[in-house]
Amino acid sequence: MNIMLTISKNQLQSINSTIRNSFLERTTNYIKDIIPHRINHLNEDSLTIEIKRCYELGLKFGIKSEKNMEHFIYLNIRYETMKTTPYPSDVLSILTFPSLPEDSKIEYLEKHLLKKK
Repeated sequence: MNIMLTISKNQLQSINSTIRNSFLERTTNYIKDIIPHRINHLNEDSLTIEIKRCYELGLKFGIKSEKNMEHFIYLNIRYETMKTTPYPSDVLSILTFPSLPEDSKIEYLEKHLLKKK
C-alpha cells in the first residue's frame, strides 16, 4: 500500500522552525557545559542571540550538518578571532574556499585558530 502525504508550505516552515529551535537549545546547553568560562558574562538572552547569530553565519558559509554547525558555533564563541566582523581574510579564505567540503572547512578552521592562539 502506497500512501502519499501532502505537506503545506506553512506546515513545512513550522516543522523546520521546531527542528531549528530544538537544535539551538541543544547547542546552547552544549556550549554552557563545555566552555562556561567563555560565556559567564552573557545572560541567557544574550547567549541565545549570539548562538543564533553564529548559526546564521554558518548557513551563509554552507555549514549544514548539525555536527559541523555545532562545532562552528563553538569555534565562534571560543576564539576571539571569530568575534570580529567581518571575519579576518585568513578565516574567510577557509570558509569560502569553493571546493572544500564542510567537514574540511571546520577541521581546517579549528587547526588554523589553534595555531593563531
